[in-house]
Amino acid sequence: MSQNTVRKYIAGLIDKKLITAEPTKIQSKDGRKRNGSLLYTILPIEEAVRQNYEMQIQRNAKL
Repeated sequence: MSQNTVRKYIAGLIDKKLITAEPTKIQSKDGRKRNGSLLYTILPIEEAVRQNYEMQIQRNAKL
């Protein structure tokens, strides 16, 4: 898969509140702080389902 495709799917999962992505920091051997990799966390599915229901209710209320 291309990087753009992976980035698109990761962004979709974050928008749906199924995962979070947090930046990390590392310290190099010479003592400088640098950006690390993203730390992905899988969120509980119940929260995503609840939020999805709330979004559907809001959409239907606008109609």
